[in-house]
Amino acid sequence: VSCESDADWVSEIQDGLPSNASIRHVSLKPPGAYETAARDSGETYDIIVIDGRRRVECARHSLEALTPDGIVIFDNSERRTYAPALAHLSEAGFKRLDFTGLSPIATVRSRTSIFHRDSNCLGL
Repeated sequence: VSCESDADWVSEIQDGLPSNASIRHVSLKPPGAYETAARDSGETYDIIVIDGRRRVECARHSLEALTPDGIVIFDNSERRTYAPALAHLSEAGFKRLDFTGLSPIATVRSRTSIFHRDSNCLGL
């Protein structure tokens, strides 16, 4: 299940998704709907990937939709603007595992972080 703020991107990839995947457009306006989409879905998730707009707010609201053994994958965690989100996840009891390397289609180093609790779906 994916939440995407770019309606054109949703239209472009929607028909090519496998049967076990779905994507829905959630506008950035009014503020709040995009950031709370995971929580407001009424579902729980083993894995939540934060790799879109308003990542700090998404991190704050997504934990309510995470299963007790769920993990959060946070892309571009090296960016200073995301420090409040990373702090929030740490304060919520998550440990952090970083993966750093060259970013696809770019020549810059980037970091993706997995946030997990002691008991988690990946067995970390």
